Amino acid sequence: MRPRDAQYQLLMREAVRHALLLFIAAFAIVPLLWMISTSLKPPSEILSAQIRWWPDQFHALENYRDAFTTLPLARYLMNGAIVTAAIFSLQVLIALPAAYALAKMRFWGRSAVFGVVLFCILYSVSRDRHPPVPASPRRRTPQLVRGTRHSVHDFGLRYFPDAAVLHDRPG
Repeated sequence: MRPRDAQYQLLMREAVRHALLLFIAAFAIVPLLWMISTSLKPPSEILSAQIRWWPDQFHALENYRDAFTTLPLARYLMNGAIVTAAIFSLQVLIALPAAYALAKMRFWGRSAVFGVVLFCILYSVSRDRHPPVPASPRRRTPQLVRGTRHSVHDFGLRYFPDAAVLHDRPG
């Protein structure tokens, strides 16, 4: 095999790898772009049969105003920022020195401690395994547009308990 053929094969292998990675990345980015596009549309365009990425009428200001006035989203965002900062701080205070000790120091039981750390990383207990939010008279099954009833996913009610009230208006 000539060096030029080896370069061509390497180039093609990298091109196929990057094309595959871009295809996989599209599965992550397309729902996010659709979510943003939907947040800019009025309700009539969201439920239309035609799929449009760009809205005919911008309804973003009204949509975001309604979301922030119907739910305490600012508080939810602040809570998320506080929890994220606390987790990051604890990780820096605990995980960084532990990682340094496991990487640089030789001590008795080092392999066992590393095994426990590795086990905890690989077998993380899901935070979504606690029981569902109990039903209360205030939280009825939400009415979505056109009057059809749908159950709200348990995850959403657990972290955003007032979300059930968001679409609880007659369609």
